[in-house]
Amino acid sequence: MIIFLFLFFIGRDHMGLEDLVSMKWGNIASTLRWYHRFNDRLYSNTSLILSSYISDTSMEVLDMHNSLDTYIRKYGVREDFTWSAQGRHLVKFGFESTYNDLKSAEWDLNNYREKERRYAWENSFWVNEDWQAMDHLTVSAGLRLNAFSALGGFPLLPAGCGWGYT
Repeated sequence: MIIFLFLFFIGRDHMGLEDLVSMKWGNIASTLRWYHRFNDRLYSNTSLILSSYISDTSMEVLDMHNSLDTYIRKYGVREDFTWSAQGRHLVKFGFESTYNDLKSAEWDLNNYREKERRYAWENSFWVNEDWQAMDHLTVSAGLRLNAFSALGGFPLLPAGCGWGYT
């Protein structure tokens, strides 16, 4: 048995005060999921994931325009397996990999522009076993390995170096 499922969400909000202040933010999220049953004991869920959060704030004061634009974008894949082993054992295992694109600030202050942008890659692997030892007792044990890699972007500087970033 094979089942495909597509999930999609979009939301936008806007709050402002006349021509002085404008705050806009929103999120777009989508997932394409594929469920596959290999046999009576083994099945998988494969997910392709996209998420994008944006924020845009601006202010007009004394003919000066100030704005701040940010976003967080995630692109990922996740694979979950479930295996009904012999007897009263259920084993779940899988992996997830996500690429992160983050613009934490793009300032436009009176023709002075500054931009902070960072990239990262997150990976996870896991295995878990549920053992029903008795009718009213289930023992669960698992192992999860996570790795986070900063791939670059605006440098993170130590506190007290004069730039104000920590």
